[in-house]
Amino acid sequence: MKTRLAMKPILVLLTLLLTTRAQAQTTQYPDSPLLDSLLRTNPALTKVLSHPATYQLQLIYTQINRDAHNVPHFTQHTYHLNPRQYFNPASLVKLPVALLALEKLHTLPTSINRST
Repeated sequence: MKTRLAMKPILVLLTLLLTTRAQAQTTQYPDSPLLDSLLRTNPALTKVLSHPATYQLQLIYTQINRDAHNVPHFTQHTYHLNPRQYFNPASLVKLPVALLALEKLHTLPTSINRST
């Protein structure tokens, strides 16, 4: 039983690593004028934008527009997307962290429910 529980975090991490490799970008994307203009209008981002080598900011934004028949059309906007640098999508981390948190809750000596 303990061996099985110890293997779960390892399996989650292996799945995470394999998924990140599968999502590697293979083509170069030009900077979107939309994202470029939006970022440059925010004074709080001036330091980040003026030092791209230091902060290595990469953005991928997918715009969803629907036509008259409610069919979605996707437009991808990118900013400084570099296929040779790893891009870490925030949503990639959520599932493994949630699974590890549930595993931890399961091992706690006190019972935890919605009311606690």
